[in-house]
Amino acid sequence: MPDSQVIALDSDEHIKEIRPAEDAVFTRQIEEITKRAEDFRMEKMRRYSGRTGVSLIVGMLAMLAGASGFGWYFLMEGHLPKALGCIVIALAVPAWLHYWAGGPIRTYQQEFKTKFMPDLAKALGGLRFFPKRGISENLVRRSGIIPAFDDYRAEDCFMGRYGGVKIILSEARLSLKKTTRF
Repeated sequence: MPDSQVIALDSDEHIKEIRPAEDAVFTRQIEEITKRAEDFRMEKMRRYSGRTGVSLIVGMLAMLAGASGFGWYFLMEGHLPKALGCIVIALAVPAWLHYWAGGPIRTYQQEFKTKFMPDLAKALGGLRFFPKRGISENLVRRSGIIPAFDDYRAEDCFMGRYGGVKIILSEARLSLKKTTRF
Protein backbone atom coordinates (compact mmCIF):
# COMPACT_ATOMS: atom_id res chain seq x y z
CA MET A 1 0.00 0.00 0.00
CA PRO A 2 1.42 3.46 -0.87
CA ASP A 3 2.64 5.44 2.13
CA SER A 4 0.15 8.26 1.40
CA GLN A 5 -2.70 5.84 2.09
CA VAL A 6 -1.30 4.38 5.30
CA ILE A 7 -2.10 5.84 8.69
CA ALA A 8 0.66 5.76 11.24
CA LEU A 9 -0.19 5.73 14.92
CA ASP A 10 1.77 8.94 15.48
CA SER A 11 -0.21 10.94 12.90
CA ASP A 12 -2.48 13.47 14.67
CA GLU A 13 -3.59 15.53 11.68
CA HIS A 14 -7.02 13.89 11.25
CA ILE A 15 -7.74 12.62 14.73
CA LYS A 16 -10.29 14.41 16.89
CA GLU A 17 -12.07 13.60 20.13
CA ILE A 18 -15.22 11.52 19.68
CA ARG A 19 -18.36 12.35 21.64
CA PRO A 20 -20.69 9.60 22.79
CA ALA A 21 -24.33 10.22 21.84
CA GLU A 22 -27.41 9.46 23.88
CA ASP A 23 -28.94 6.09 23.01
CA ALA A 24 -32.09 7.60 21.51
CA VAL A 25 -30.11 10.01 19.32
CA PHE A 26 -27.71 7.31 18.22
CA THR A 27 -30.55 4.89 17.41
CA ARG A 28 -32.38 7.56 15.39
CA GLN A 29 -29.21 8.44 13.43
CA ILE A 30 -28.38 4.80 12.67
CA GLU A 31 -31.96 4.05 11.58
CA GLU A 32 -31.98 7.08 9.26
CA ILE A 33 -28.61 6.17 7.73
CA THR A 34 -29.67 2.54 7.33
CA LYS A 35 -32.94 3.51 5.64
CA ARG A 36 -31.18 5.86 3.21
CA ALA A 37 -28.55 3.21 2.45
CA GLU A 38 -31.19 0.54 1.86
CA ASP A 39 -33.26 2.85 -0.37
CA PHE A 40 -30.12 3.64 -2.38
CA ARG A 41 -29.28 -0.07 -2.69
CA MET A 42 -32.80 -1.00 -3.78
CA GLU A 43 -32.90 1.78 -6.39
CA LYS A 44 -29.62 0.54 -7.90
CA MET A 45 -30.83 -3.07 -7.82
CA ARG A 46 -34.07 -2.11 -9.64
CA ARG A 47 -32.04 -0.36 -12.33
CA TYR A 48 -29.72 -3.34 -12.59
CA SER A 49 -32.65 -5.74 -12.87
CA GLY A 50 -34.28 -3.68 -15.62
CA ARG A 51 -31.06 -3.34 -17.55
CA THR A 52 -30.37 -7.05 -17.21
CA GLY A 53 -33.73 -7.87 -18.80
CA VAL A 54 -33.13 -5.49 -21.71
CA SER A 55 -29.61 -6.77 -22.14
CA LEU A 56 -30.76 -10.40 -22.20
CA ILE A 57 -33.42 -9.81 -24.87
CA VAL A 58 -31.32 -7.54 -27.09
CA GLY A 59 -28.27 -9.80 -26.66
CA MET A 60 -30.22 -12.87 -27.75
CA LEU A 61 -31.59 -11.01 -30.77
CA ALA A 62 -28.06 -9.89 -31.68
CA MET A 63 -26.80 -13.47 -31.44
CA LEU A 64 -29.69 -14.69 -33.61
CA ALA A 65 -29.04 -11.96 -36.16
CA GLY A 66 -25.30 -12.75 -36.13
CA ALA A 67 -25.89 -16.46 -36.64
CA SER A 68 -28.31 -15.68 -39.48
CA GLY A 69 -25.82 -13.31 -41.06
CA PHE A 70 -23.07 -15.87 -40.74
CA GLY A 71 -25.25 -18.51 -42.40
CA TRP A 72 -26.25 -16.19 -45.23
CA TYR A 73 -22.78 -14.86 -46.03
CA PHE A 74 -20.97 -18.16 -45.58
CA LEU A 75 -23.45 -20.64 -47.04
CA MET A 76 -25.28 -18.52 -49.63
CA GLU A 77 -22.59 -16.10 -50.77
CA GLY A 78 -19.43 -18.00 -49.82
CA HIS A 79 -17.89 -14.86 -48.29
CA LEU A 80 -16.08 -15.91 -45.10
CA PRO A 81 -14.84 -12.43 -43.97
CA LYS A 82 -18.38 -11.01 -43.96
CA ALA A 83 -19.67 -14.15 -42.23
CA LEU A 84 -17.05 -13.83 -39.49
CA GLY A 85 -17.81 -10.11 -39.20
CA CYS A 86 -21.42 -11.01 -38.39
CA ILE A 87 -20.26 -13.31 -35.60
CA VAL A 88 -17.87 -10.71 -34.16
CA ILE A 89 -20.64 -8.09 -34.06
CA ALA A 90 -23.06 -10.63 -32.61
CA LEU A 91 -20.60 -11.34 -29.78
CA ALA A 92 -19.66 -7.68 -29.19
CA VAL A 93 -23.24 -6.53 -28.66
CA PRO A 94 -23.99 -8.83 -25.66
CA ALA A 95 -20.55 -8.11 -24.19
CA TRP A 96 -21.21 -4.36 -24.29
CA LEU A 97 -24.76 -4.87 -22.96
CA HIS A 98 -23.38 -6.91 -20.04
CA TYR A 99 -21.05 -4.04 -19.16
CA TRP A 100 -23.90 -1.51 -19.51
CA ALA A 101 -26.24 -3.60 -17.33
CA GLY A 102 -23.64 -3.67 -14.53
CA GLY A 103 -23.42 0.13 -14.41
CA PRO A 104 -25.80 0.57 -11.45
CA ILE A 105 -23.87 -2.01 -9.41
CA ARG A 106 -20.57 -0.27 -10.12
CA THR A 107 -22.14 3.08 -9.18
CA TYR A 108 -23.43 1.60 -5.93
CA GLN A 109 -20.00 0.22 -5.04
CA GLN A 110 -18.30 3.55 -5.76
CA GLU A 111 -20.83 5.85 -4.11
CA PHE A 112 -21.69 3.85 -0.97
CA LYS A 113 -18.45 4.75 0.77
CA THR A 114 -18.74 8.45 -0.06
CA LYS A 115 -22.48 8.82 0.66
CA PHE A 116 -23.05 6.70 3.77
CA MET A 117 -19.83 5.75 5.52
CA PRO A 118 -18.93 9.35 6.54
CA ASP A 119 -22.42 9.72 8.08
CA LEU A 120 -21.95 6.43 9.93
CA ALA A 121 -18.60 7.64 11.25
CA LYS A 122 -20.21 10.85 12.56
CA ALA A 123 -23.00 8.83 14.20
CA LEU A 124 -20.34 6.78 15.97
CA GLY A 125 -19.37 9.80 18.02
CA GLY A 126 -17.64 11.90 15.39
CA LEU A 127 -15.10 9.46 13.99
CA ARG A 128 -13.61 10.41 10.63
CA PHE A 129 -13.80 8.00 7.70
CA PHE A 130 -11.07 7.50 5.09
CA PRO A 131 -12.15 5.08 2.31
CA LYS A 132 -8.74 4.52 0.74
CA ARG A 133 -6.57 4.52 3.83
CA GLY A 134 -5.73 1.93 6.41
CA ILE A 135 -3.61 1.14 9.44
CA SER A 136 0.11 0.92 8.72
CA GLU A 137 1.39 -2.58 7.97
CA ASN A 138 4.34 -2.00 10.30
CA LEU A 139 1.98 -1.16 13.16
CA VAL A 140 -0.04 -4.33 12.53
CA ARG A 141 3.13 -6.47 12.46
CA ARG A 142 4.46 -4.86 15.65
CA SER A 143 1.17 -5.42 17.51
CA GLY A 144 1.94 -9.13 17.90
CA ILE A 145 -1.75 -10.06 17.86
CA ILE A 146 -1.98 -10.92 14.16
CA PRO A 147 -0.55 -14.21 12.82
CA ALA A 148 2.19 -14.16 10.18
CA PHE A 149 1.23 -12.87 6.74
CA ASP A 150 2.92 -12.11 3.40
CA ASP A 151 0.50 -9.65 1.82
CA TYR A 152 -1.32 -6.78 3.55
CA ARG A 153 -4.03 -4.54 2.14
CA ALA A 154 -6.11 -2.11 4.17
CA GLU A 155 -8.91 0.35 3.50
CA ASP A 156 -12.05 1.81 5.08
CA CYS A 157 -10.41 3.45 8.06
CA PHE A 158 -12.28 5.08 10.96
CA MET A 159 -10.25 7.38 13.22
CA GLY A 160 -10.87 9.30 16.40
CA ARG A 161 -9.71 9.92 19.92
CA TYR A 162 -11.49 9.00 23.13
CA GLY A 163 -10.22 10.13 26.51
CA GLY A 164 -6.85 11.00 24.99
CA VAL A 165 -6.43 7.54 23.44
CA LYS A 166 -6.21 7.25 19.65
CA ILE A 167 -8.72 4.90 18.06
CA ILE A 168 -8.07 3.53 14.58
CA LEU A 169 -10.32 0.90 13.03
CA SER A 170 -9.65 -0.42 9.55
CA GLU A 171 -10.62 -3.22 7.23
CA ALA A 172 -7.55 -5.31 6.45
CA ARG A 173 -6.92 -8.27 4.17
CA LEU A 174 -3.98 -10.43 5.08
CA SER A 175 -2.81 -13.45 3.15
CA LEU A 176 -0.11 -16.04 3.47
CA LYS A 177 1.47 -17.62 0.40
CA LYS A 178 1.08 -21.34 0.32
CA THR A 179 4.16 -23.30 -0.60
CA THR A 180 4.07 -26.75 -2.11
CA ARG A 181 6.57 -29.28 -0.85
CA PHE A 182 7.30 -32.52 -2.67
